[in-house]
Amino acid sequence: MKRKLEINARKKQKIKYHLGQTVRVQYARNKMTRSYNEQAGSQRYVIHRIDTISRLYPLYYLKDERGVLLKGGAFLQSQLVPIRLSDKYRGTVLETFKKKGKKYAKMKFKGYADEWNEDVLI
Repeated sequence: MKRKLEINARKKQKIKYHLGQTVRVQYARNKMTRSYNEQAGSQRYVIHRIDTISRLYPLYYLKDERGVLLKGGAFLQSQLVPIRLSDKYRGTVLETFKKKGKKYAKMKFKGYADEWNEDVLI
């Protein structure tokens, strides 16, 4: 009973991110994590839904840029890193080719599966 009263006395955590905001998921950290290691994944996600009713802290449900919901549960604010849409993808050129007189490159983007490869006008 005492524990329940303590929980009810705590304040709810404020929502830090909003619906539609673009974020990356931060990797799990431990004592041996160094600042020169990559801190977050390369793939970008969009906040699809925020659950604030059932907990003291908000849970964020994500979907990828193609609209597919991310399976595996929800994320806390501390597990997300906000990004601006002007951030560029890191990618490598797999091949270059011409189509109807224009130059294209087949790109593979870091942190994405092969199904995300696409042709980009150069």
